[in-house]
Amino acid sequence: MSYYTISGHSRFQVKWTEMYTIEPHFLEPHSNPYYELIMVSDGPVHLQVEQEKLTLESGECLLLSPWEQHCGWRRDVKGRFFWVQFSCDPAIEATDKWPETNAEHQLLHISKNDLRISEEHEGESLIIPRRFSPGNRYECLRTFELLVQEFKRPRNYYKFRLTIRLAQLLEQLAQDALEQHNFTAAATASYSTYQKLLSLLHEIYATECSADFIETYMDRKYEYLCQVFKKYAGITIGAYIQQLRLQRAKHLLQYTHKTVDSIALEIGFQDSPYFRKVFKKHEGITPTQYRQEQQTR
Repeated sequence: MSYYTISGHSRFQVKWTEMYTIEPHFLEPHSNPYYELIMVSDGPVHLQVEQEKLTLESGECLLLSPWEQHCGWRRDVKGRFFWVQFSCDPAIEATDKWPETNAEHQLLHISKNDLRISEEHEGESLIIPRRFSPGNRYECLRTFELLVQEFKRPRNYYKFRLTIRLAQLLEQLAQDALEQHNFTAAATASYSTYQKLLSLLHEIYATECSADFIETYMDRKYEYLCQVFKKYAGITIGAYIQQLRLQRAKHLLQYTHKTVDSIALEIGFQDSPYFRKVFKKHEGITPTQYRQEQQTR
């Protein structure tokens, strides 16, 4: 069995979707420049993909790559199936083996995207078999039906809604594939603690950031919170607070006329000379030089 991996940050565009009832011209080979997802509603459907002859039963799905030639290969059987053609950027990757899926590793990677200072755009990937029969087939068929209905009755923002429906369908198929491989995972307690702590730091970074305050608010020992934060964020709590402050300082230097001293106080530095020292250490230039550079761009 072969599989497809789809980036969690993919951009989809639905090109065409329909419920198709098999007719004589289905026997003629055809192809298209987009990905095509087929899901059988009334089987069997006898489909030839390149040189491979397949018999798809009701509820089965098949994902075709761009320009894969396909056609029917039996005249005496009627059937119906949903299909949708769509583009995907970045491109879907194919593999012959079930990709290694480690929940803890995925959480560690995704968590770095939660940081306000992060510019990473990678995240977890959806894993979909090229051909399989999902256990939640009726739920998937219903989503496919809604996708077709939306396409046939375009209204304001219907392209946006088509993308949402397609993403929902792919997620349903991917989740079912995980369950069929006996892989189910939920966020750990430590990850939930990390998310709550991260949210707190985003609120208080410019004000009260003492260890005692954080410990009281979180109702956890500060040493434990430091370990959890370092595990998922890859940096210490203190370093992250400092980077949040500098991030805000750069915004204020660029878009306001506030003095350097007032900016230092606003972002939590009681000592203005220390703020200047920290800023130059991280940015390589003084706050005043940074402002001047931004004004000349």
